[in-house]
Amino acid sequence: MRHCPQLRRKPFSIFMEIIQYIFIFSFLIWLFLTIRVIFFHTITLRKWNSVEGVILDSEIIWFRSKTDSDTEGWKETVKYKYIVNAIEYENNCLTKNFGFLTPSKIFASEYSYKKYEKVVVIYKPLCPQNSVLVTKIYWLPIIAGAIFFSIIFMFLFKINVA
Repeated sequence: MRHCPQLRRKPFSIFMEIIQYIFIFSFLIWLFLTIRVIFFHTITLRKWNSVEGVILDSEIIWFRSKTDSDTEGWKETVKYKYIVNAIEYENNCLTKNFGFLTPSKIFASEYSYKKYEKVVVIYKPLCPQNSVLVTKIYWLPIIAGAIFFSIIFMFLFKINVA
Protein backbone atom coordinates (compact mmCIF):
# COMPACT_ATOMS: atom_id res chain seq x y z
CA MET A 1 0.00 0.00 0.00
CA ARG A 2 1.36 3.33 -1.03
CA HIS A 3 1.22 6.27 1.35
CA CYS A 4 0.75 9.76 -0.11
CA PRO A 5 1.90 12.59 2.09
CA GLN A 6 -0.78 15.17 2.57
CA LEU A 7 0.01 18.69 1.67
CA ARG A 8 -0.10 20.70 4.84
CA ARG A 9 -0.28 24.44 4.87
CA LYS A 10 1.50 26.44 7.47
CA PRO A 11 -0.77 28.06 10.08
CA PHE A 12 0.74 31.48 9.35
CA SER A 13 -0.17 31.28 5.64
CA ILE A 14 -3.76 30.36 6.54
CA PHE A 15 -3.85 33.30 8.95
CA MET A 16 -2.52 35.68 6.28
CA GLU A 17 -5.08 34.42 3.79
CA ILE A 18 -7.89 35.13 6.27
CA ILE A 19 -6.44 38.61 6.89
CA GLN A 20 -6.38 39.22 3.13
CA TYR A 21 -10.06 38.31 2.81
CA ILE A 22 -10.94 40.58 5.74
CA PHE A 23 -8.90 43.37 4.13
CA ILE A 24 -10.64 42.94 0.77
CA PHE A 25 -14.05 42.96 2.44
CA SER A 26 -13.15 46.12 4.44
CA PHE A 27 -11.82 47.80 1.31
CA LEU A 28 -15.04 47.06 -0.60
CA ILE A 29 -17.13 48.53 2.22
CA TRP A 30 -14.93 51.66 2.33
CA LEU A 31 -15.11 51.96 -1.47
CA PHE A 32 -18.90 51.66 -1.44
CA LEU A 33 -19.28 54.31 1.28
CA THR A 34 -16.82 56.64 -0.47
CA ILE A 35 -18.64 56.36 -3.80
CA ARG A 36 -21.93 56.93 -2.00
CA VAL A 37 -20.68 60.14 -0.34
CA ILE A 38 -19.19 61.48 -3.57
CA PHE A 39 -22.35 60.60 -5.54
CA PHE A 40 -24.56 62.30 -2.94
CA HIS A 41 -22.53 65.50 -3.00
CA THR A 42 -21.96 65.70 -6.75
CA ILE A 43 -25.26 64.39 -8.17
CA THR A 44 -28.02 64.20 -5.55
CA LEU A 45 -27.53 67.59 -3.89
CA ARG A 46 -27.82 69.35 -7.26
CA LYS A 47 -31.45 68.21 -7.39
CA TRP A 48 -32.25 69.46 -3.89
CA ASN A 49 -33.60 72.95 -3.09
CA SER A 50 -32.38 75.48 -0.56
CA VAL A 51 -34.22 77.58 1.99
CA GLU A 52 -33.25 79.80 4.90
CA GLY A 53 -33.33 78.16 8.32
CA VAL A 54 -32.50 79.02 11.92
CA ILE A 55 -30.26 77.19 14.38
CA LEU A 56 -32.26 76.12 17.43
CA ASP A 57 -29.46 74.50 19.38
CA SER A 58 -25.77 73.78 18.91
CA GLU A 59 -23.58 71.94 21.38
CA ILE A 60 -20.68 69.55 21.77
CA ILE A 61 -21.82 66.31 23.42
CA TRP A 62 -20.16 63.11 24.64
CA PHE A 63 -21.41 60.27 22.44
CA ARG A 64 -21.35 56.62 23.43
CA SER A 65 -22.72 53.96 21.11
CA LYS A 66 -25.54 51.80 22.45
CA THR A 67 -24.34 48.82 20.43
CA ASP A 68 -20.54 49.14 20.66
CA SER A 69 -18.98 50.03 24.00
CA ASP A 70 -15.70 51.03 22.31
CA THR A 71 -17.33 53.72 20.17
CA GLU A 72 -17.31 56.91 22.18
CA GLY A 73 -16.09 60.46 21.87
CA TRP A 74 -17.08 64.08 21.43
CA LYS A 75 -19.21 65.24 18.53
CA GLU A 76 -21.00 68.40 17.49
CA THR A 77 -24.79 68.34 17.38
CA VAL A 78 -26.93 70.99 15.76
CA LYS A 79 -30.70 71.28 15.69
CA TYR A 80 -32.29 73.63 13.16
CA LYS A 81 -35.68 74.53 11.74
CA TYR A 82 -36.84 75.67 8.32
CA ILE A 83 -40.12 76.24 6.48
CA VAL A 84 -41.08 74.63 3.17
CA ASN A 85 -44.55 75.21 1.65
CA ALA A 86 -45.81 76.76 4.92
CA ILE A 87 -44.83 73.66 6.91
CA GLU A 88 -42.15 73.97 9.58
CA TYR A 89 -39.56 71.19 9.82
CA GLU A 90 -36.87 70.47 12.40
CA ASN A 91 -33.78 68.42 11.72
CA ASN A 92 -30.35 67.68 13.15
CA CYS A 93 -28.53 66.29 10.10
CA LEU A 94 -25.40 68.34 9.49
CA THR A 95 -23.76 66.44 6.69
CA LYS A 96 -23.66 63.14 4.80
CA ASN A 97 -19.84 63.06 4.97
CA PHE A 98 -17.87 60.58 7.01
CA GLY A 99 -18.14 61.57 10.65
CA PHE A 100 -15.55 61.11 13.35
CA LEU A 101 -15.71 61.15 17.11
CA THR A 102 -12.80 62.89 18.79
CA PRO A 103 -11.29 62.22 22.21
CA SER A 104 -10.91 65.97 22.77
CA LYS A 105 -13.83 68.39 23.08
CA ILE A 106 -11.74 71.13 21.43
CA PHE A 107 -11.45 69.24 18.12
CA ALA A 108 -15.17 68.35 18.00
CA SER A 109 -16.26 71.93 17.24
CA GLU A 110 -16.06 71.94 13.47
CA TYR A 111 -18.87 74.27 12.42
CA SER A 112 -19.39 76.65 15.38
CA TYR A 113 -23.06 77.44 14.77
CA LYS A 114 -24.64 79.89 17.19
CA LYS A 115 -28.19 79.70 18.54
CA TYR A 116 -30.67 81.64 16.34
CA GLU A 117 -28.08 82.00 13.58
CA LYS A 118 -29.56 82.05 10.08
CA VAL A 119 -28.29 79.26 7.82
CA VAL A 120 -28.94 77.84 4.37
CA VAL A 121 -30.70 74.48 4.56
CA ILE A 122 -30.57 72.13 1.57
CA TYR A 123 -33.62 69.85 1.45
CA LYS A 124 -35.05 67.14 -0.78
CA PRO A 125 -38.03 68.60 -2.72
CA LEU A 126 -40.16 65.45 -2.61
CA CYS A 127 -39.40 64.82 1.06
CA PRO A 128 -38.62 68.16 2.77
CA GLN A 129 -37.89 66.57 6.14
CA ASN A 130 -34.65 65.24 4.59
CA SER A 131 -32.15 68.06 4.81
CA VAL A 132 -28.51 68.93 5.43
CA LEU A 133 -26.56 72.06 6.30
CA VAL A 134 -23.10 71.21 4.99
CA THR A 135 -22.84 70.53 1.26
CA LYS A 136 -19.10 70.31 0.67
CA ILE A 137 -17.17 67.05 0.52
CA TYR A 138 -14.50 66.45 3.13
CA TRP A 139 -11.65 64.94 1.15
CA LEU A 140 -9.32 64.22 4.09
CA PRO A 141 -11.06 60.99 5.23
CA ILE A 142 -11.27 59.79 1.62
CA ILE A 143 -7.58 60.50 0.93
CA ALA A 144 -6.52 59.03 4.30
CA GLY A 145 -8.52 55.88 3.55
CA ALA A 146 -6.97 55.55 0.11
CA ILE A 147 -3.46 55.89 1.55
CA PHE A 148 -4.23 53.42 4.35
CA PHE A 149 -5.63 50.78 1.99
CA SER A 150 -2.77 51.29 -0.49
CA ILE A 151 -0.12 50.71 2.18
CA ILE A 152 -1.89 47.66 3.61
CA PHE A 153 -2.48 46.32 0.09
CA MET A 154 1.24 46.53 -0.72
CA PHE A 155 2.12 44.77 2.53
CA LEU A 156 -0.47 41.99 2.37
CA PHE A 157 -0.07 41.18 -1.29
CA LYS A 158 3.72 41.79 -1.41
CA ILE A 159 3.77 44.24 -4.28
CA ASN A 160 7.13 45.85 -4.94
CA VAL A 161 6.88 49.59 -5.52
CA ALA A 162 10.46 50.05 -6.72
